[in-house]
Order: sequence, then structure tokens, then C-alpha cells
Amino acid sequence: MDHRDHINSTEVRDTEKIGETLGIEIAAGSGPRVVLLSGDLGSGKSVFVRGMARGLGIKSRILSPTFVLLRRYPCPSYPTFTLYHYDLYRISGNTDAVTKEIAEIMEDPHAIVAVEWAERLDVIRVPHYFISITGIDENNRTIHIEKRNV
Repeated sequence: MDHRDHINSTEVRDTEKIGETLGIEIAAGSGPRVVLLSGDLGSGKSVFVRGMARGLGIKSRILSPTFVLLRRYPCPSYPTFTLYHYDLYRISGNTDAVTKEIAEIMEDPHAIVAVEWAERLDVIRVPHYFISITGIDENNRTIHIEKRNV
């Protein structure tokens, strides 16, 4: 993927495939290991992460961590990596503690970090992908992918 991409998705499968492509790129070591996702409720952030997990070789069911904040998934195809999937939808007010926890995990060379509702984090200074998903209608999405701090 280029430094900036704007991709149209016309169905769930498209969004998953775009995420899968990014997961493969991350596993190959050709991009940042941190993915920050932004978009309205129901825009496809969790669907994108599900595809990303597939690209990382994860076969288990990927569930949104909305109610638990974090879900961890070992990457069997890349056994040195673990996917940390955060969902900050329920976080409000002071996010310093959560930002600190996520920042510490981002420093782990074996961690791949995906954060939904990333706009609720304080400033992130590590190299990362910023994914913005905009729903056009019930089925169509525009997915903006940007590498930042690289």
C-alpha cells in the first residue's frame, strides 16, 4: 500500500480483504505494526481488523473488544507476533492511563496493535497506519489509509 490510499469498499468482503492485505504487509515487515482506526459506529472498523487478523494467519473468531477494551490473539503463522485489538468506544474523560498502556505495548517488537476509536487516544508518536472509514450508505465505504510518523 502506498503512503496514502483511498479505497472504495462496496461490501463487507471488500473491507475484510483490504484489512487482510494490510495484515500481510505488516507481517512481511514492510510497514508499521500499529494501526489506528477511526470511523462512525458501524462503519466497519471491526470488520477491517477481522481481515487484518486473517492476513496475520489468525484463524480464531475475531470479536470486537467493545466491552472488554482489549482482546489478544497469537499469530500462528507468525509465532513471534501477537495482535492486540483495542476498542476505545466506551472510554471517556481522561485517557492517560489507557494511552500509557497502549504506548507500552506499541514498544514491544512482537506486538501488532490495532486500536478502534483511536481519536480518543492522546498523540501517538510511533510510526503507524491511520485508517479512516467513512460510510457512504448501508453497503458502501471509503477507506482512507495513511502512513504517519514514518
